[in-house]
Amino acid sequence: MIQMRIEKKNKFSVLGKKIWIPGNNNQIFGIFWDECLRDNTVSHLQELSKGKEFPNKAVFGVSRVEYDPSDSAFYFYIVCESNEKNDMYESFEVKEQLWAVFRTDQHAPNGLVQCRLECFYNWLPTSKYIRDNNVEIQMYPTINGKKYCELYIPIKEKEIKSA
Repeated sequence: MIQMRIEKKNKFSVLGKKIWIPGNNNQIFGIFWDECLRDNTVSHLQELSKGKEFPNKAVFGVSRVEYDPSDSAFYFYIVCESNEKNDMYESFEVKEQLWAVFRTDQHAPNGLVQCRLECFYNWLPTSKYIRDNNVEIQMYPTINGKKYCELYIPIKEKEIKSA
């Protein structure tokens, strides 16, 4: 079952490592996460994490799709929230945003696919929101010992045109 909530986050900065996603190849995400676990990128980012919007030493995924969400080629980052600069990693700012957050107890990549389907085929078309131009965030929290997969989609209210 997929749970959904709307959440506002202040502007925040991230620091992390990136890979180019050349198109619809979901295997690259898992390979990149495995690489970043093996080379200690994830543990190093946890040490650097200074999260206010995403506390508890969170390390998460960010898809840089803010310029053209329909383009299936983009940079994917594994990041932590931090204002510090570090020569090993790239940094960028994520603007203040209203997010539609979809959570499932299914593991990635199937969990992310299910969250995307729920968002774009079921919830978004019937809601008062549209997708906004910002990054997408993939978070993998553990809550009360249970692991979850969360997808953050940037949203804004639809403009109502007067007749």
